Amino acid sequence: MSKIGFFYGSHTGKTESIASMIQAQLGTDVVDIHAILDVTVGDFADYQDLIIGVLTWNVGELSSDWEDFFPDLDDIDFQGKIVAYFVVGDQTGYPDRVHETIGILEEKIDVWADFSKLKVGTELALNSLACSGAENAGGSNIGGTTGSGKVPELGAAMMLFNVKIERAETAILKLPSKLADLPLLRPADATNAAQPRPVELSLQGMKWAIDGQPFEMTTATPQETVKLNAIEQWEIINKLNPGATMDAQGMAYPIHFHGVKFQVISRQVLPELAAGWQTV
Repeated sequence: MSKIGFFYGSHTGKTESIASMIQAQLGTDVVDIHAILDVTVGDFADYQDLIIGVLTWNVGELSSDWEDFFPDLDDIDFQGKIVAYFVVGDQTGYPDRVHETIGILEEKIDVWADFSKLKVGTELALNSLACSGAENAGGSNIGGTTGSGKVPELGAAMMLFNVKIERAETAILKLPSKLADLPLLRPADATNAAQPRPVELSLQGMKWAIDGQPFEMTTATPQETVKLNAIEQWEIINKLNPGATMDAQGMAYPIHFHGVKFQVISRQVLPELAAGWQTV
């Protein structure tokens, strides 16, 4: 039987300890364990069966060791491989976020596209075009920095992945016409339709603030609380931060949501920021 390759990332040693426990349970003759900090793309080619060990850092983010290796996943051929995951995180404090690291890695592995109309030998590339508006105009530019130096600057053009059609397939696969039924919400059905809830996002001394109060990861104020099954309208205001060394013109990525359905009703962009938005 071929051995299983176990690749893990670890900050505090917990993920490494679990990897060692799994290896001890299955046997060193069955599982090889590798710290992702110490491997190359070629190490993945030695295994048909893989276990990927990740931890959820901060709010659903990759740990720095997996983040450094993330671009290299494009150069690994996962075709025909069986991949299992385990994730270490605070499933009590953040039950809706602990699994998100797996989703980030899966984006690199699972791609479904229809190339049936292309000839064998055709090569394609998916490119992200250059854009502006995320460089923190009016403040300092602190984008694109990790230990590996492989992360591009904010707004830079980059190649995401390339594809070469190597053979013709006779199997007929069809994508579903839609993944789920998501009925549109009606703004008039909101309990506060006449007076949407304002939520102001800003920076105060290099720290995030909501409605002028410091952002707290593990608590929610009454202003941030919604009744179960209620529909509300929120007006999210990405405030300017005059004189700030970061995000003086407002945050490029001010907020994201977990575990709820939402839809954007409208968006307004300040005239002085419109040129940047038009390129995104």
